[in-house]
Amino acid sequence: MRVSLLIALAVVAAAGRALAADGPALTSQDRQEAIRKTAQILRDVYVYPDVGAQTASTIEESYRAGQFDELSDPKVFAQRLGDELRAATHDPHMLVLPPGSTPFDALPGPVPASNGGIVKAAVLRGNVGYVEIAGFPDPTMFEDTADQVFGDLAGTKALIIDMRRGSAGGSPAAVAYLCSFFLPKSQKTHLNDIIRRKRGTDSFTTESFYAVATPSRYPDRPVFILTSRATFSGGEELVYDLKALKRVKVVGERTAGGANPGGFAPIGSNMAAFVPSGRARNPVTGTNWQGAGVEPDLQTPADHAFAAAYKLASGRSRPADPGHEPDRNLSPEAHVERWVLKEPHDPSPGREAALRRLIGDVGRGDSPHDPMTAQFADARKAGATNRASETRVDGATSVVDLFRARLAGGRQFPRQFRARGYELVDLHASQRCNL
Repeated sequence: MRVSLLIALAVVAAAGRALAADGPALTSQDRQEAIRKTAQILRDVYVYPDVGAQTASTIEESYRAGQFDELSDPKVFAQRLGDELRAATHDPHMLVLPPGSTPFDALPGPVPASNGGIVKAAVLRGNVGYVEIAGFPDPTMFEDTADQVFGDLAGTKALIIDMRRGSAGGSPAAVAYLCSFFLPKSQKTHLNDIIRRKRGTDSFTTESFYAVATPSRYPDRPVFILTSRATFSGGEELVYDLKALKRVKVVGERTAGGANPGGFAPIGSNMAAFVPSGRARNPVTGTNWQGAGVEPDLQTPADHAFAAAYKLASGRSRPADPGHEPDRNLSPEAHVERWVLKEPHDPSPGREAALRRLIGDVGRGDSPHDPMTAQFADARKAGATNRASETRVDGATSVVDLFRARLAGGRQFPRQFRARGYELVDLHASQRCNL
């Protein structure tokens, strides 16, 4: 049985773990080590090698100039370092997490609970479908929910997809899967490329994403996507790809402008840096939304976007002037005829045994990469030596010694995706990931 590990991030899916609890004050040696490791990651990984090298030199010079000398609080240090990385690269995906933080702490607001990334789904009055999406987990978690939701909405005359609350990004494959619902079955539409840098080189790989088979289609009816300044990363990809194909009308605000995926790497003292190692390239435009965001077709404040789109979708009247609050209730809930999003199911029988076998191999430093998602496998390969060393030092020889795996049941970890799966806890390093 195939076991997939979801690595979710505010700005990508890559590490999926909470760091250890708040650590002690940083020493001069701690700060020096964090700067050294961050600089090395920038030189080895950042998608634009020249910018990565220049940024590495910038933070090293700042350290030598004493700009980090008084920053003994790990949270203050992480914030300052992250600010400097974003200022030097103009890349909003750059992030440094202090001890005790998770990627979700970096989001602009609270993350809603969801079933596989989908927060709400309903049929509104006037036979208009409505779906709110918080992010795009691995397709193994996303597809079943998407199939159910869009199957139940297949008979509506128009559809509104709400991305305003902000997206935690996620899997380009899940984005491609969602796009597929809105395109003709007969076309294998090329949707997006992710160009990734090979670690420590100036060479790149290209992974292409195409429309795929889905159990239902919505190819010829109006689709509206609601956006805000908080719509980010994978959420922006959905908007950009479908807008480039002239398949949707975008209503709301210009999006945040983050198109460079990547992953977390430890920088010492229970801190981690997220450094983008890839960039998106749309086959229609030849570029992406990095820095610029996605411009809406109908620009209106995010709070008014639903009312404007609903008027268009239902055909009841022209949209109100964006400068004035519409008379209609601005909440989708006021127009619901029936909800269609179902509760997540418990993991199928047999998964726990497969999971425990996988954990046993991971605990011994002998990770089987075939059952893992590609991003997690890459992260495991990069850290395999460290994990094997940690295992020997800990003296762990079994799953029980090093890891605890338990059925998460109704717990929502991470709360954004709410899939009922397994919580993997490294007892020695206080690290967790959701499976």
